[in-house]
Amino acid sequence: MTLKNYIENLTKKNQIEIALKLISIALPIWTKFAINNKLSYTESVTGTHQTIKGNLLEKALQTVNQEFKNPNSKQNDLKILFDTFTEPITAIQDNDWDLPKEVSLVFYAIYNLLIAIKDHELSLHISINQACDAILKAELLSSKALKELLYNYSKSSNKLKKNMPKSVIIEVVEIGLKLVKRIIKNG
Repeated sequence: MTLKNYIENLTKKNQIEIALKLISIALPIWTKFAINNKLSYTESVTGTHQTIKGNLLEKALQTVNQEFKNPNSKQNDLKILFDTFTEPITAIQDNDWDLPKEVSLVFYAIYNLLIAIKDHELSLHISINQACDAILKAELLSSKALKELLYNYSKSSNKLKKNMPKSVIIEVVEIGLKLVKRIIKNG
């Protein structure tokens, strides 16, 4: 079973909770970068200079947390936030804005969380995987601590408890983390 299958076997509530938790752990990567660097880039196509607010990711995380606690309360805010991410994501993809790998992973993790909540088209495993990758790259948590965190969410998911013994769940988490480590090692 892949990390994707593991995450998708969690309840949607647990998927969102774990994404929020992991992004919260990874957020200091962005915050440190935002404090110590200019958050601007020049678009290669138009030549326009763009600046990103340092609190954008924190604000996005707070808004998603509020929406999660009270569904439909912040739908308009989520759309505005999503739109705010579109240009910077394009700049990262076009190499107009060069960010350190772990910083871009945090940025993408929040962006993909917004997509998953807004459109329900994207699985939350992408956001979770990006947050895990950033956390491991920045050494904010050990692999063991990350495994325990993921396992604790699986324990509260009835769907997984009925279908998988604890040993299989731990093995799946370990495989997922090995894949993340291999991706980190190979760049």
